[in-house]
Amino acid sequence: MFTIFKTIMHTPTYCTVSDIAIYFNISARELNKIFEQLKWAEKQDKWWVATNLGIKHGAKQEYSPRNKQKFIKWDSKLKENIELKNIIKKVKKISEISIEKKVVKQTRYEEKVKKGTEYEEFIARYYEKLGYYVWEHGKDKGRKDNGIDLIAKKDKEIIFMQCKNWSVSSSYKISHKELKSTRQDVSDYIEKNKIFESYNRRIIYILSNDVLHKSAYHYLEEYKNSIECQIIPFST
Repeated sequence: MFTIFKTIMHTPTYCTVSDIAIYFNISARELNKIFEQLKWAEKQDKWWVATNLGIKHGAKQEYSPRNKQKFIKWDSKLKENIELKNIIKKVKKISEISIEKKVVKQTRYEEKVKKGTEYEEFIARYYEKLGYYVWEHGKDKGRKDNGIDLIAKKDKEIIFMQCKNWSVSSSYKISHKELKSTRQDVSDYIEKNKIFESYNRRIIYILSNDVLHKSAYHYLEEYKNSIECQIIPFST
């Protein structure tokens, strides 16, 4: 009695990179990069081309005369390839960590902006109580504020202010460079806005805490007629 074994040949069913990418829930761009990393495909000019190793793993080079484009189709069985599954898993993990870091960084940035804005508003109200008209220049102009957060005016006096709501625990201190930069920013601003030349002008660097570096103290002493510093604790 003879037993006859039939060998069932696999007839490839080909699909696009996009189809496989959807299956693994990643982008086609990411998948092509993975194929490149595995040396299954490579970029030639602006097209993806299958390598010999890629062909062994089910790649089929195609060309569209209509669109004049080269592209690769892949054996649908590639979806079960263990090597591909593992590397996609690693790529996803790295991507998740990267996204988490971006979210944390964005959250910290938003908190920093919020903290700074609240302090500027507090200082604006503080000077209004002293009888000044206060223009919240930084809030109004945004990134185009020329380094000036507030402009306060009373009679013939006008004050240009830079506000910093920094904690004493901050490892970073304000040095003479920041004070010098503020002086220059105000000078440039007045140069463009000649109307302010007729006023008695003051530049004040306002801090919620003493976070000045010793170089800043030396600078303030040297240029005491040009710029001054006030420490006004923030309270809600």
